[in-house]
Amino acid sequence: MNRRPHIARTADEASTLLDRRKLFELAALLNGSISCTIDQRLHEGQEHAVIRLQFENNAQWAVRMPINPNGKFPGDDIELPLQIMRSTTSLQQCLYKHGILVPRVHWSCLQWTENPVGYPVVLTDWIEGQPLDWEGIRHHPEAKAKVLAQLAEFMFNLSTLTESSEALKDLQALHPNGMFPLYRLNPDNSVTAQTAAEWYYKDIDRRLLRSLRGLLKDVSPLEILSLRSSIPEYIVKHTEPLDCDRPVLFHDDIHPGNIIIDSQGELRGYFFSPMSTLTLRIIDWDMVSLVPVEAAIKLPTFLSKTMCANSGWEVTDADRELYVQAFRNCELAKSKSEMTPLTNLLATSFKRAYFHEAFHSLSIHRKWFEEHGRNPAQQLLQELDDFCHANSGNIRGLQDEVIGLRTVIEASRNQRSFNGVIEGKARRQKIRRGVENGCTRKIATITPNYGM
Repeated sequence: MNRRPHIARTADEASTLLDRRKLFELAALLNGSISCTIDQRLHEGQEHAVIRLQFENNAQWAVRMPINPNGKFPGDDIELPLQIMRSTTSLQQCLYKHGILVPRVHWSCLQWTENPVGYPVVLTDWIEGQPLDWEGIRHHPEAKAKVLAQLAEFMFNLSTLTESSEALKDLQALHPNGMFPLYRLNPDNSVTAQTAAEWYYKDIDRRLLRSLRGLLKDVSPLEILSLRSSIPEYIVKHTEPLDCDRPVLFHDDIHPGNIIIDSQGELRGYFFSPMSTLTLRIIDWDMVSLVPVEAAIKLPTFLSKTMCANSGWEVTDADRELYVQAFRNCELAKSKSEMTPLTNLLATSFKRAYFHEAFHSLSIHRKWFEEHGRNPAQQLLQELDDFCHANSGNIRGLQDEVIGLRTVIEASRNQRSFNGVIEGKARRQKIRRGVENGCTRKIATITPNYGM
């Protein structure tokens, strides 16, 4: 009797669903008929379980399997986790092909039918080492400088990979697998570059649409609209040559728990960590995306001032300067001149990164509004018109929510404050009657043409 396919809840369950004999036969065939055994220790993260294969020639491979320990995926959704793993695996293969330091993928079967090992798996190189112990090395200047220099080199190589037309073509081809959702998709499935302004607007509009649909309980549509109206203040005005038409590959989840180093402090690779002590979020290649250069060039997550304030990692401005200088050295080594436009973007990225982090992090969102407040009501009304014009195809069914938001803004303009009781019920009914009679004022304004 065939088992009904399902995503295992634990590493132990995933391991029991594997046909180990067939796994050994397959791995041996892929590795030159060399026999292997399995390490009985199981390593569990938030979305994957990992076990290690040990070959007789001392090669080691990792077997990655999807799991659903915290109910992140609906219990009956057996395809979404596999779609995520397919995208991740395709990206790793692409990056490895173009020289980026990631574990090599040997084989994968991310389907339920015609699966020779009985459960979805990906076989990759096993990366030996330990997650970066930032607290352990930050008091050792030489070790810290070495790690930051290697991290800067990795991030520089990632951000300049798309200068290769072949690499860019391969990355664009990943879009049908679910990568790069914020980029404009052409009829041939290629990805077109966007300006930073277009990218910011599209990102915040997705957020505002979710809020209007009631999917964001802790953030009001009014606050998101105020963030949207602040976007022009954070667009870089370039004063030096920079290829702004080139989309840049960026990884948005770099932190010590995801950086594997060996005993000499050499950066070995970025990987789903096989260490049993791992409790934090791991490197997730779904967090890699093609973004405009102005959005991509910023400090890695754990070096960010805003993130460090909430993370428990103690990172100083001197540490950040070490990273920026190492990044500059990489750019100078590759450049034919002494100009370093990417490093200059990096050195001035804090305010832009802080602003963009306010889109998605609740704590940073609150902090940003404590410092900046909301924009004037008249500006927000104009911004709401812009949003509706740009998202006309996506706000169907949200008419009452948009009317309600406009009513609140207009009431606040009369009260000169967003605080206090809003007596907007009669106003809302009046506007709704106007909608029914086709008498609402026509929304027409110039908005970013980034497509939907």
